[in-house]
Amino acid sequence: MSSLGRSKAAMMQKNRNKKAAAQQQQQPKKKLSLEELIAKADDYAQEFKLDLALKYYIEALNQSPKNSNIMDSISEVLLEMGDTETAKQYIVASIQANPNDNAAKYMNYGQLTGGQEAIKSYTKGIELMESELNDKIKKNSSNNNNNSNNNISKVSNKNNKNNNNVVPIKVSNQNNNKNNKNKKTKDGRLVEDKKYDISDDEEDMEDDDEHQEEELSEEEESILILKDQICSALCSLSELYLTDECFDDNAEIECEKHILRAIEYAPTSPEPYSMMASMRISQQKNEEALRCLQHSYSLWSELTIDKRPSLEYRFDVSRLFIELNQNRTAVDILETLVYEQDNIAEIWHTLSIVYQSLNEPRSALECIEVASQLLAISNDQDEKFQKDVNDILIKLQHEVSLLPEEEEEGEDDDEQMED
Repeated sequence: MSSLGRSKAAMMQKNRNKKAAAQQQQQPKKKLSLEELIAKADDYAQEFKLDLALKYYIEALNQSPKNSNIMDSISEVLLEMGDTETAKQYIVASIQANPNDNAAKYMNYGQLTGGQEAIKSYTKGIELMESELNDKIKKNSSNNNNNSNNNISKVSNKNNKNNNNVVPIKVSNQNNNKNNKNKKTKDGRLVEDKKYDISDDEEDMEDDDEHQEEELSEEEESILILKDQICSALCSLSELYLTDECFDDNAEIECEKHILRAIEYAPTSPEPYSMMASMRISQQKNEEALRCLQHSYSLWSELTIDKRPSLEYRFDVSRLFIELNQNRTAVDILETLVYEQDNIAEIWHTLSIVYQSLNEPRSALECIEVASQLLAISNDQDEKFQKDVNDILIKLQHEVSLLPEEEEEGEDDDEQMED
């Protein structure tokens, strides 16, 4: 074939390809089923491809407009994306469509709101979880005809065996006067008829053979997880009475009531004990607060990093230790946090302040320098925080410049050590 013939044949083939492509584009795309859309969205959500996940969830919702589960998934993705206002709209829509299908949306809504609205939301969520827990326990017990209480006791043993230092808060009456009820002084402070102690009595920590670790079934494990979730929800509820609802006449009573319920559900969880410490600090009962906080810390301080509470929770605990002048313990926690995640300016800033209180200006300067560098490359627009970091940096640079090179830091450490 001549070159001219080959060129003409190639052009004809090219035209045929274009026509075939155009016909293919004109053919309607196969419509995905509801199940396929949700599966795609779930996969993208797990891969943190949130824009694509949101797209497919919304397409699924268009097919099933009253599906509260899809609404919940959309709200979760929006929360991950930081769009709290739109997320709240989907949560409200889900609650209206199906108010009793799950507790998670009430927990999320409680976090997005405050005051009495949050209390109602948390309370509803806790009620749903408690109902689910009762159903799980009944189902689990019915599967063991030989001993209907066997699995429940195993779950309780699992709760109490995780840490040999676990000792529940004991409740004892200060006197036997039946009329000794909680009263308030003129300044609104409570006069309590109960005292809560944390004891290190070895008898309370003794493990019999029957309390040794046992293999739990999937159902029993799910019961433990649900108890932990209820415990955490009760702690969130109690926290509201330390913040938004702190001026409520019954704030202290309600706060303590929810904390004690949380301990009943998960006695090895550190969260209710640190919440109790926070409440005691607000009551200016620092000795009791310290006992609670030290007990809370003992429940996770020796665990491997992957089994410890969240970084945010441990950061909050470190600040409680600082408030109680337990600066060495705070340093131990904060140093671990910056080792795990070294790009959070606020943690470095806090660590610098603690080192200053321990009279270690060189260490304090190193920390505030890191905080300043992180702020310089971040999008943080908190001008007050930036100014505070800069002021501390200038102050410490001056202090360190006056130190002789051979001077050892921390001459006053002995005075700063915790009792």
